[in-house]
Amino acid sequence: MSEKIGGRYDTETIDMLFLELSQFTTATTQKELNLIQQKEESENKLIQLKSELDEMIEQYETGYENIRYINSDTAKLQKLFINDLCKLKKILEG
Repeated sequence: MSEKIGGRYDTETIDMLFLELSQFTTATTQKELNLIQQKEESENKLIQLKSELDEMIEQYETGYENIRYINSDTAKLQKLFINDLCKLKKILEG
């Protein structure tokens, strides 16, 4: 029990009880909850970005197949862009 010493309470017993309780509890602070939510939002954005990147690669590859016989310079640039998109995809999949 707490004992009043010189106008202040000695909280050693309460402190020990809170320490013991903290060993068994799974309580989470608001800051931790915010970080968990931010992490989940970031993961969802990353999934969406990967999906959009896959669609872009597919569209550009299809376009490349259609233009490579018409204009070789444009086809070369588009192929380089496709390669860059594929590199970005690999980085995101990391």
